[in-house]
Amino acid sequence: MEAKRRTKPRQTDNSGTRMAAAQRNASGGAAPSQIEVSDWINQQKISRLQVLVLCLCGACALLEGLDAQIMGFLDDALLLVRHRLDVL
Repeated sequence: MEAKRRTKPRQTDNSGTRMAAAQRNASGGAAPSQIEVSDWINQQKISRLQVLVLCLCGACALLEGLDAQIMGFLDDALLLVRHRLDVL
């Protein structure tokens, strides 16, 4: 048994001629000639995913800096302990 294909109805303009995909937009009319991408991005709200990614990146940077700081602090103490063990 063959499965039936679902097809979208063809969009036409008022004269009945078929419109190209670049000529249509969501409202069915002609597409605008230019879109200012920077304006469109600035108009969008910040999503939860963007906030989560920003927090995770901040946490990674904080922990990486803390790790390096701890190693720098303990370096002298570890050298002192190693030197004392060598003397004994």
